[in-house]
Amino acid sequence: MKHLYLFLLCGCSCTMSFSQNMRMVAIGSSTAGGTGSFPLDSSWVGRFRHYYVTQQGIASVVHNLGVGGYTCYQGMPTSYSPPSGSPGPQPGYNVTMAVSLLAGMAIPENGVVIVNYPTNGYNTFTIAEIMTCLQTIYDSATRLGNKCYIATTQPRGDAAFNTSAVKRKLADIKDSIINRFGVSNTINFYDGMYNPADSTILPAYKSAVDDIHFNNTGHRILFERVQAKNVFGIALPIKLHQFTAALQDKKVMIKWTATHDDPDGAFTIQRSHNGQGFESLQQIPVQKQAGNHSYTFTDETPLPGTSYYRLAIRERERMYYSKMATVKNTLPVLTIKKLYPVPAGKTLQLEMMAARTQPVAIELINNTGIVLQRLKRTIPNGTGIVMIPVTHLIAGAYFIRISGQDGQSLIRPFSK
Repeated sequence: MKHLYLFLLCGCSCTMSFSQNMRMVAIGSSTAGGTGSFPLDSSWVGRFRHYYVTQQGIASVVHNLGVGGYTCYQGMPTSYSPPSGSPGPQPGYNVTMAVSLLAGMAIPENGVVIVNYPTNGYNTFTIAEIMTCLQTIYDSATRLGNKCYIATTQPRGDAAFNTSAVKRKLADIKDSIINRFGVSNTINFYDGMYNPADSTILPAYKSAVDDIHFNNTGHRILFERVQAKNVFGIALPIKLHQFTAALQDKKVMIKWTATHDDPDGAFTIQRSHNGQGFESLQQIPVQKQAGNHSYTFTDETPLPGTSYYRLAIRERERMYYSKMATVKNTLPVLTIKKLYPVPAGKTLQLEMMAARTQPVAIELINNTGIVLQRLKRTIPNGTGIVMIPVTHLIAGAYFIRISGQDGQSLIRPFSK
């Protein structure tokens, strides 16, 4: 019992140290602060905290130093002296405070600073001074080994920003940020978020109260982009969001979406006629890039009757299953897929599909209606092949008739 106690204590300690070694600090303005979202847990930082701290237990803490109205100058190190007329650093909410909140970590790169100053002041600041600010913040955040990610600009359409020149400038600043820090160290909060007609925020993402901020849906997209960056560099488990199966044009279309960062994970599509015994149809590896992904698979030869589909999900060292999706196929319970070769040689092969395992009666009939041969076989659930000897038949035209246990009869012609 003593050894068991020590083992459990060690396991708990390992789990706690894993979590406590990951921290994130967000600095920025109102988007980082959560303006536009309701409740604040719906903001991108709130979603980040819920996912990495509460849900996955990867990070021990997420600090949010975002303050509405702040510019990149207010995020500068405390020791920085701004140019005349520009706002100065705000101790307690700047990069100096962010670095102090990450101090003392055994592995400094497990501490992350995300910088989110999307627009404030950018209508009057020059691009050069904006880049100087962001570069200084980045260098201060990373000098002790912590990681830093710079979020780009975002679209905006209020009065001061509602000119073609300023809108173009926001796009140019976005490009400048990506060019300066590289794709790997930036998070794009601009592309896909603006209306191409006027470069304002897309209506689906715009706050109901202004043309400056994102709503809950917009913040969710921002979080997904941060999540896709995998700032902690940890393989995240696969989280299935949606799984559906539907009959379309005599085929079953299977769709699902999932969030993951496990390059070795895989999905296996499985099918059953009774919801108990499943056969595997296809294995699909996960997308290598972390984040949200959509997947599709088409069952070209669905079973007649009711079928059950599910995903076998393999991640890391475990396997688990999705909920089942049910599809009702209006095809007959018994169908003939193929009859070959035609003309037949020594053997005629009959490929059938059945909604359940069942006995069938098979009759060979000549073109005058006389039954030449009777056979009894059992057709398995799914696809089955029956081999029928026809060496005794002379050349000519014939029919094969299959009768199921529910009285259904199928007739197909063939030649010898």
